[in-house]
This record gives sequence, structure tokens and C-alpha cells, in this order.
Amino acid sequence: NPLTTTSYSVTGTSALGCVATNTAVSTVTVNITPTVSVNSGVICTGQTFTLIPTGASTYTYSSGTSTVNPLTTTSYSVTGTSALGCVATNTAVSTVTVNAVPILTISVSSYSICSGFSSTLIVSGASTYTWSNSSIGSSITVSPSVTTSYSVTGTDLLGCSNANLETVYLFSDPIINLSSSASTICVGGNVTINATGVNTYTWNTGAITSNINVAPIINTTYSVNGTDLNGCQTSSVISVGVNPNPIVLLSATTPSICVGGLSTLSGSGALTYNWSTGETSTSISVSPSVSTTYSLTGYNSFGCSSDTFITIISYLNPTINIGPDLAIELGGDYQFNPIQTGAISYTWTSSDYLNSTNILNPITTPLSDITYILNVTSVNGCVASDTIFVKLLNDLIITNYMSPNGDGDNDTWNINYPLMVKDYSVDIINSHNQTIYHKDNNYKNEFDGTFDEKYLPDGVYYYFIRSGNKVMYKGSITLTR
Repeated sequence: NPLTTTSYSVTGTSALGCVATNTAVSTVTVNITPTVSVNSGVICTGQTFTLIPTGASTYTYSSGTSTVNPLTTTSYSVTGTSALGCVATNTAVSTVTVNAVPILTISVSSYSICSGFSSTLIVSGASTYTWSNSSIGSSITVSPSVTTSYSVTGTDLLGCSNANLETVYLFSDPIINLSSSASTICVGGNVTINATGVNTYTWNTGAITSNINVAPIINTTYSVNGTDLNGCQTSSVISVGVNPNPIVLLSATTPSICVGGLSTLSGSGALTYNWSTGETSTSISVSPSVSTTYSLTGYNSFGCSSDTFITIISYLNPTINIGPDLAIELGGDYQFNPIQTGAISYTWTSSDYLNSTNILNPITTPLSDITYILNVTSVNGCVASDTIFVKLLNDLIITNYMSPNGDGDNDTWNINYPLMVKDYSVDIINSHNQTIYHKDNNYKNEFDGTFDEKYLPDGVYYYFIRSGNKVMYKGSITLTR
């Protein structure tokens, strides 16, 4: 067991005891055992450490590899082999000291924010800090435009570092959708504006409902601020246009008429018109029988309208009734007694044979047939008239013959002027003094030669025309068929 290279000689003796005269020499070469050493060091949790041995040619590691990642302080052995194949019997030991990394804690003032708002992130657990947005320090205030994660690296006094991150979420921007029942209105009109998209609303009008009803008189912009369920706010505006109404004027040719009269109503100031009568022309003619209010709606080019009205007073016409036509005997007279309502003045035409032409009941003493017209006028100037024919009776002719055979000639017993005997009674008797016809007054040539609905026989009959008990006219009637 030489410690260094050594030569040894060998003399051999045969079995017979003979000793060889020569000697064999053996040289044992002793290579030096390698002295292995390895480095030690300090790392932070999570870091790796490289073992770097020296003193040999090849090495075997107790960790299996030269790169280690211990969680705690750990010793590793390294065996080195020389280049001549000698294996070192000693073991070099490396001690890797592991320092714990700092534990970073991040607090966030608001994990979720609205656009335009900010959140503050505060980190603790280390000595120095560097953020992903390049900020340095234990806190940052951020106002992201999108949801963003912020990471921070902290280093303690031993130089160990660790990282952590937090996310600041950005709520979607709320949107207020505005709609209106009409984009433009006429003065005096109203419009409903509806808002949707958020939870609460505040209008510049002071209203806090989701819809408002407004009646602007000029072009107006309405704004609303809204807050959604996340507390995020937004605003929106909408404009309402206001068109002017036409100035509609209404005139009448006469504001008052008599029943049956006409008044022409005319509108102006608009493009088109609609009357309460249903007509659509610029002017209309009316003839109300009672006082009537007419309204007119005028429309301009915007479709806006204005209303106006006018009342046409309709006065009642007076009424007049002179009575039926009459007959007057020559030399007689007659005082008219017309029935009237509403008249205050009277005018008769013609004026012939009248004792007055401007009173209601003048007296006529005609010398010939004549027609009178009575015109009456009310206090409001309304007029009415009536006509009467006055027949002058000269000679009374009573027919003494009749032939009731239906040929239209002499079928009845005639008196030429029945009016001359209208106040007299008429009796007709046969030859046996039997009354076959009687009428108290107002005979109108109606005796037709029958009695009890039977034809009378041909013969001679006798008539008596009386005023009371006095016989005024009498004579015979020859009846033949």
C-alpha cells in the first residue's frame, strides 16, 4: 500500500528448492487522490443555486444535478473523480442558505370603477416596490380606460423579491337612449320624451322620472343625467323644435242677419282652412235660422293651426197673415184685420181705395178688383209680406138650370159670386115642399142634384136664400140629365 510510486523485486524458488538467480521487478505507480471542494451560497425562496465544484475531473452530485432549488437551507455533497480514474473518498459539502421571499399584500380602494373615476392600490410586505406601470412606491392611483391588472414587485432588506397583482375592473359606460313622441311641435303643443338605459334620471327641468312631458314655446334642448345600477353616470341631450302657429283672422260681411238671409264669412292668415260646417274653402256663405257661432281652424305650411270664431246673430222674421181672399159688394167696405208677430211698421201696396197705407188694419172701399200686398218690418229690420185679392162683386147671378150628368158642364147649381151669400143659409125643396138640401152658410156651389146619396129625378126644384128669417133670394131650378 504504497503512498507514492514504488518498485518491488521478486526472487523465485522452484519446487526443488532451487533459487532463481535473477529477480523480477514490479513498479506500483500511486496517483494522488483528488481534493474536491464546492461553493456555498445564499438564495431567496424560489431561486436556483448552481453548485460549482473544483479539484477533480468529473463530479457526482447528491442532488443529482448541479442546479438546485431548495425551499429551505440545505447541504449538498459532491464526489469528484480524477482524470486517472481515481475516486476521491472525501466529500465536499455545499450549504445553500434559503431566505424567505416577502409576502406582498395589495389593498384596493375600489375593485370596480366607472369610467373617469380612480382607484388606489396600496402594497405592503417589502421594503421597495416597482409597479407594472413603472410607478415606484407603496401605492398608486389609477384611472384605467379598460379593465386592467396591475402587478407590483417588492424587494425586502435581504434582497429577496416577490410579486403580486390585482385587477381594477371598469364598468361598461352606461348609455341613455332618448326618444320623443315628436321631433317638432307647434306652439301650444306638447311632446313626451322617454329615457331608457339607466336606473335613475335627473332632467334639467327638475324632473326625476324616466319620461317627461314638455310644452316648449321655442326651440329647446333638454338634458338628462342618469345613474346605472353600478353607480356610473352619464348624460344625454335631445332637442325639440317649435314651429309657430298661424294668426288666423275671421270676418263677416254682416254680423247679423234675418232668418233666410246670407252672410259671407272669410278667413285669412293661413294656408288651408277647416270650418265647423265641414267646408274647406277660404270663404263660406251661411244662413243660420238661429244665432250660431262658427269656428275656423287655419293651418300653415308647418301643419300648425290656430282657431278663431265668430257669432252670426239671426233675428226672427216677423210674420203676417192678412187672411183669405175676399169679395166686397160694390159700394161696400172692409177693414183688414191681419194677424202678425214681431212687426213694428207696416206698408200696404197698392194704396188704391185704402184709408191708410201704414197701419195694420186699414179700410178698403174698392171700385174694382184689386190685389194688396202688406209688407211688415221688425225692430231688427227683418221683413215679411202677405198678399190678398179683393174681388168687387157687382151683380149676383143665380143659375136656374143644372144637368148633373158628369160631363163637367152645369153639373152643380152655381151662384156666380158665392161670397155674396156666404153669410146666408141656402135651402132647396122639391114640389112636395120637402127640403132636399140645406146649408147654413158659405155655400160654394156644391149642390150636385142628389139627396140621401141618391140621384134626384128630373124636375123643377125651388131655392130660398135667407139672411136669418129674411128671404134674400128665391127662384126655381130645372134639373135635367
